[in-house]
Order: sequence, then C-alpha cells, then structure tokens
Amino acid sequence: MGKINREWHAANVMPKNAGEDERIAWHVAHAQHCGCRKIEGGVAAMFARHGVPIPKPRPDAEPRRARRVS
Repeated sequence: MGKINREWHAANVMPKNAGEDERIAWHVAHAQHCGCRKIEGGVAAMFARHGVPIPKPRPDAEPRRARRVS
C-alpha cells in the first residue's frame, strides 16, 4: 500500500450505511487527500454506474496488494 494519511482517515470516517452518492463523495475526497489506494473493483463500477469519472490518486498512491491468508 501507499502512504496512509492517518489524520485524514481519522477525521473522515465513511458514514455508517452510506448511500452510493455519499460513498462516491468520500472516495473522491479520499483520492485527493490520501495515497493509500486506487479506486478499482466494485467502487470503480459504482462510479461508472453513476457516470462519475474516477479521480486520479495522489502520486504516492500504489496499487493495493492482496492480503496473505494463513
């Protein structure tokens, strides 16, 4: 993972039971303020359904790596 902006994450928790519009707004702000991951998968599909362009991640963002299951 890329660098996490812990302060931003602490101050901007995803609302409980957020609707898709709220989720999209959160992910747009997240891409602007934190470099911990790209928008892909189901979130990218949600952006496409709403016709919202996927914002480019911060330059220090890296693709999310698969977790190792032990």
